[in-house]
Amino acid sequence: MAWRNAFIVSAIALTPASAASAQIAEIAKAQASDPLAGYVKASSWVSTKKGPTFVELLIDPHSAALRLRTATNQAPDLRILDSPTEVLKLLADKRMEFLWQPLSDWAGPTLEKMRDEQIARLRAAAARGEADLPPSTTGESTVRPKIRALLQLADFLIDVGQCDEAERMLQQQLATMKVRSDSSWNAIEWFSVAAWIASARLGRDDFAGAIAQYAFIEQSLGNSPFAQNATINRASLLARSGRYADALAAIEPLWVRWSREQPELKVGGSERQFAWIRACALEGLGRHAEAEAAFKPVAEATDTRDPHFVIDSDDSLRLKGRVCLKQTAAVGDLIATQLQDGLSPWALLLFQPAYRPTQNVELWEKIRSDPRLAKLASERMRVLPPELTPALNGWR
Repeated sequence: MAWRNAFIVSAIALTPASAASAQIAEIAKAQASDPLAGYVKASSWVSTKKGPTFVELLIDPHSAALRLRTATNQAPDLRILDSPTEVLKLLADKRMEFLWQPLSDWAGPTLEKMRDEQIARLRAAAARGEADLPPSTTGESTVRPKIRALLQLADFLIDVGQCDEAERMLQQQLATMKVRSDSSWNAIEWFSVAAWIASARLGRDDFAGAIAQYAFIEQSLGNSPFAQNATINRASLLARSGRYADALAAIEPLWVRWSREQPELKVGGSERQFAWIRACALEGLGRHAEAEAAFKPVAEATDTRDPHFVIDSDDSLRLKGRVCLKQTAAVGDLIATQLQDGLSPWALLLFQPAYRPTQNVELWEKIRSDPRLAKLASERMRVLPPELTPALNGWR
C-alpha cells in the first residue's frame, strides 16, 4: 500500500467556512507536494461534536484508507480500511455520502470483492511469512512477522464467518510448534496460535469450546508466565457466559498476585482487563457495590496507552464491561455517546434493521428499541441496501 507510512498534509484545499485564511493557504501550499494526491478519490469536511474533520478516501487497486485532519491539527491520522466492518460503518453514515460510490466500487456491491481479495492477499502474506499489515491487537504486537501474518489471516477469516477454516489452519500450525514454558519468542508464539484457536471457536459462539481451549493452554504451559494470559481469557469467557463464581475463582488469585508486581513488568492498562472481568463476576453474584468499585479503573480510564504494545481502547473496554454487567442504561449512554461524537461509529450498524446480534440478544434489543437512541441513530444512519445484509451479519 503506497500510503501506509505517509504523513503528508492533504492535497485538496477544502476548508469549512469558518477556517482562517492562513489555514487555507497552508493546505493549498501542501497540495503540490503531496505524493498521495493521486490516490484521493473523495474528500469533504465532516462535522463532529469535537469540530470539523477533513476526511479523504484513498484508494489503490488493492487497498483503501481514510486520511483525517481537523481544523486545528494538520497532522493526518491514517486509518486503513482492512475489514468489511470498517467499510460498512462508512456506508451506513449519512455524513459520508460523498465517498459511498468510490468506496462501493472498490469493495464491491456486496463487499464480497473486498473480502475475497483480502483473503487472497493475507494468504499470500502468510505463505511468505511476512505480515503486510501493522499489528492491530495486543496479541499481534507480541509476535514476530511470520506468526503475525498467520494470525492476521485467521482474524480476517473469523471476521467473515469462516471460523472452521481459521481453526483448521491454526491447528495445523500449532502441530508444528513445540510447547515451551519459558518467556522466549517460541513460547509466546505457541501461546498466541493456541489462543487464536479459542477466538475461532468464540467466533461461532462456541463459548464452551473456547473455555476448554484456554484450560488446555493453562495446563500445557504450567508455570509459564503466558499461562496467566490464558487464565485471564478463560475468566473473561466464564463471566460472559454467566458462570460468575467460576470466573471470580479464576481471576481473583491472579489479580492479587498481579497487584504485587512491579509497574515496569506490566503492560499498560492491564488493570482495566482485571477490572471489567472482576466487576462482571461480582455483579453476577449480586455483589453490586463491590462490582462498581472494581469497575472504576475502566470507568475512569482516559486515553490509556502502552509504549510497546497495541492495547484495547478505554471506550471498547467500557462497552464490553457494561454489556457483561448487563447494565442496559449504562450501555445506552455509551451508545448515545458513539452516535453523538463518533466518526462512523459501530452503533450505526447496531441499529440497522437487518442486523442480527448473536450474543446478548435481549440487551441489544432493549437498546435498539430505546426511543432516544433510535432517534439519535436515525439522524445519522443510512439504512444499508439488502445486498449488504450478509456482510452486515458477518456472512454467518
